[in-house]
Order: sequence, then C-alpha cells, then structure tokens
Amino acid sequence: MKNLIQKLHEDHKNFASLLNVLTKQVNILDSGHRWDDELVNEIVQYMRDYADASHHPAENRLYQEVLNKGDSNDISLNILLEEHQDLAKQTEELFALLTQMNLGGFVDRETVVAEVRMYVASLKMHMDVEESEVFTKLAHMLSEKDLNEIAKQVELASDPLFAQVLNNEYALIRAHIEC
Repeated sequence: MKNLIQKLHEDHKNFASLLNVLTKQVNILDSGHRWDDELVNEIVQYMRDYADASHHPAENRLYQEVLNKGDSNDISLNILLEEHQDLAKQTEELFALLTQMNLGGFVDRETVVAEVRMYVASLKMHMDVEESEVFTKLAHMLSEKDLNEIAKQVELASDPLFAQVLNNEYALIRAHIEC
C-alpha cells in the first residue's frame, strides 16, 4: 500500500505534466495564435477540483501533524500552509478570468498570459520546496502508523484524471498528456 507521502509525490509529478501543457498553451497565446481554451479551462478546473480541494488539504493535515509533534514555529511548514490558501485563491481568480474571456468579455491577452505564467511559476516553486525539503522531513518525523491514520482522516479523493479507473471527465486533458 502506498503511503500518503508517496501519493502526494505522484500527484506532484502529474501536476507538473499539466503545468507543462499549460505552459505550451500560454506560449501559443503569447505568440498571437489561438490557444485551446477548452483544454486550458479543463486544466484549471482540475487543479481547483482536485489539487485545491483534496491534495492540498491532505498536505495541510500532514504539515499540521508535524507542527504538533515538533516545533510549532517551523517557518517552512507555516509558509506552505499559507501558500495553499494563496494558491487556491489564485486558481479561483484565474478560473474567473478564463470564464470571463470565454463568455466574450474583454480580457487583455497580455493580462491572461501574465496570470497564467504567474500561476504556473507559483505552483512549480511551491512543489519544488515540498519535494526538495518538506516531504523528506515528513518521512522522518511521521511513522507509517501516523501516515496511515492521517490518510484515513483526510480521505484523499481518487484522482479523477490519473486514477486507474477513469470516467469521461477531463478527457480533453488526457488526449494531451501521456498518463
């Protein structure tokens, strides 16, 4: 059975592949061409529906457990907890901007490009810190029993895009990535 940290690590690899697709799409838009707005919307919706609603709350629970076991002033964990809130807000704002654009509202191309690039950069930087510093700390501070108990508490949702059993949701994304 995979432990929770391994699952979160796999999620990061999957998110990175989506951020690469998003980067390719924003490069298309930035070059003056039409991007695949349905694909971009689907990626941002997935990040909202899975990353922000399930993945980050699971990480938050792990970070809180480490803070409870050790130094409650651990700056890196407290910053990551705040970043999860900021990333969720950023996702919602980007989703609203894309929705406005798709409904025919005037949205400056440069604004969209800048917002998508900032979103991708924020997520990559956040995941880099978790992967390079935090997950190792978690693995050392939490026992397998701790991880199993936390996994039961958070009930990490099945990934609707990268799960073993898939439905038609996010089919457009699947067509653009290698699962």
